[in-house]
Amino acid sequence: MKRFLCLILITVLLCSCSGARLGEKTVLFKNEAEKLLTHTVFYNDKGDTACLYTDADEYYITIDSDGEKKVLYTLPENSYAYELYANNGIIAFYERQIYENRDERCILKVIDTENGEVYTPFSKVIVFETYDVQSRFIEVVGRDVYYITSSFALEETRIMKYTVGDEEPTEFATVPMTENEFTFNHSITCMDAGGDKLVAATVTGYDTHISIYNLKTGEAEKKKLLPINVGVVYSVAYGKDGNIGLFYQTVDKEGKFEADIIGYIGVNDEEITPLYTLSEGEYVNRETVLLDGDILTFNIQLAQTDDIVSAEDFYGMMFNIKNEKSARISGSFLTFAKDGKLYDLVFDKNDAKTVSFIETEIK
Repeated sequence: MKRFLCLILITVLLCSCSGARLGEKTVLFKNEAEKLLTHTVFYNDKGDTACLYTDADEYYITIDSDGEKKVLYTLPENSYAYELYANNGIIAFYERQIYENRDERCILKVIDTENGEVYTPFSKVIVFETYDVQSRFIEVVGRDVYYITSSFALEETRIMKYTVGDEEPTEFATVPMTENEFTFNHSITCMDAGGDKLVAATVTGYDTHISIYNLKTGEAEKKKLLPINVGVVYSVAYGKDGNIGLFYQTVDKEGKFEADIIGYIGVNDEEITPLYTLSEGEYVNRETVLLDGDILTFNIQLAQTDDIVSAEDFYGMMFNIKNEKSARISGSFLTFAKDGKLYDLVFDKNDAKTVSFIETEIK
């Protein structure tokens, strides 16, 4: 379950900078009383937001359009969600239903905010402690929803495309499964879309490539081999100018773990430029590694030593990849940039049970 839920929060930090300049901050809204706000995303070009909330009993999704808030979807009992993806009025997320035997059902839900229709293009039972389902990374481009799925029977990992309103999804790209202990034999580990491109980390044996697909034609336009010391890519973030943000693991010559690193590479570069190496006890939610123009963002949580969690254990990071200046946003568990502004979900400095959605100018 999402790592920051159902926890006791006791301390809140202030925001700080280390090189990058952040301007005026505006609190756009705060969570409802007794409800924990866990994810926020803009779902259309007007700046309307969709929010994922939880309390002790349920998860539900709200939308705020022109100042009017309404509940769009309530998850069934014994279910949870952990991410929202949205664009052009379409919201997509994975719903996880939990069974008594600890198996789970993974369900892709797609909601058209114009008419409230809910679609289910993918549903599969996950047997406890198996890895036969990928339930990370969704891309919404126009009215098309892209997601990753693997078939051990067919021995392939696929990127599927679902157009809202269609009866069935279609296959967008296929990569044969491969023997690789780091990826549990899955051959696509992550993806991101930007402009008319979809970028995925694809794996053959122990070689990792960045594969760039044309969204209009479905053709693979480029396949870029990453350095041999890259063991696995957890996350890719595609920038419109051709830079690609990476969250990746490096290994030594014997294939043993060296470090988890966040950096970037240009489509024509030979080497990755590292920006941040995780220290022991630091954890990055790989869906939070995002790139908007030159601004790379991600979020870190520190490992817990007891059942009490402090907001000091959460912070967002922002890097300008052109000058490598950075800023640290304390208390933030979701950070992303959009059109020259930085957005954060931050624990309030006066009330650790309150979460604020904050907009900050990037100078």
